[in-house]
Amino acid sequence: MKRSLLFLGILSLTAGVEASAADLSWGDPTLDSGQFKISGAVRSRYLHKDYVVDANEGSQNDDWRLTDIKLVLGYENPDWIAGADARCYQ
Repeated sequence: MKRSLLFLGILSLTAGVEASAADLSWGDPTLDSGQFKISGAVRSRYLHKDYVVDANEGSQNDDWRLTDIKLVLGYENPDWIAGADARCYQ
């Protein structure tokens, strides 16, 4: 019992996995050539159910799914700012 509670506690801390990075950037926003930035995130979801009765389980057990992917592009120079955001949901 203690082992399953420990596993459940650790799983709840890591179940919503998110990986992201700091902005990658090239250039300088104060120059005429400007600065280009790229960033984003990838999120996933893991589902583990431990029910006694199989009828209560419903969906698949030990299910790992990609939740969404996000890509952010940005550009800045002294005259203007541009940006684009793209997302893919599962």
